[in-house]
Amino acid sequence: MTPDQRQESVRVSQLVLPESDDRMKPYTLEEFSYDYFRPPPKHTLSRVMVTKNRGKDKMWSCTREPLKLPLLKKVVNHEDLAQDACMSFIDILT
Repeated sequence: MTPDQRQESVRVSQLVLPESDDRMKPYTLEEFSYDYFRPPPKHTLSRVMVTKNRGKDKMWSCTREPLKLPLLKKVVNHEDLAQDACMSFIDILT
């Protein structure tokens, strides 16, 4: 590196960029779940919307009752994949 290139490099690295007000809002796991996971059953949907405590309805938690539908939206409509997804979920939790 020549001295001129070095000085230019230092000058560029010390440049302070103005703060932008157009920052993107962070993508949350909740938003991700709305995009890729099926919604909870209707009987729990009203409870979720009314209360802020969303931890009570855990479709993914281990229960004695196995999953009847997969969690991913795109797998729900494919019967073979849906059955494989439910069985895989059960195998992981046992």
